[in-house]
Amino acid sequence: MTTAACAFCGATVPTSAMDLTGHGWRCATCQLESQIAEARGTSNPMTEHLTRGEIEDIVIAGGREALGGAGLVLAGGLGTLVLSGGSVIVVLTGVIATGLGMIAHGLYRRKLAKHALRDAPVARVVR
Repeated sequence: MTTAACAFCGATVPTSAMDLTGHGWRCATCQLESQIAEARGTSNPMTEHLTRGEIEDIVIAGGREALGGAGLVLAGGLGTLVLSGGSVIVVLTGVIATGLGMIAHGLYRRKLAKHALRDAPVARVVR
């Protein structure tokens, strides 16, 4: 039987009774604590599966996505003002809608990652 140390509390447990996270194996006790925290709304799954550097990358990528969406909205708006015609307007309206979706999605990812960054430990302490 293969055993491993829990990445969250350090307990050595058979891997058949563990869960695999982004930081390593997690024992059933830590998994239950995580599920309780998630049910209470005090947990962020990003902190359980991503490193601090990966979360920082998501913050940057979310901002870039929102900026790209703003560029699409601007290009679609300018194109609508300059060009005329039924099919052109439909395409440009789609460009504007896509840009708005990118802005919303990018800002949402950025917000979740910033909260995860705030909640993420600087170093993982094994009890």
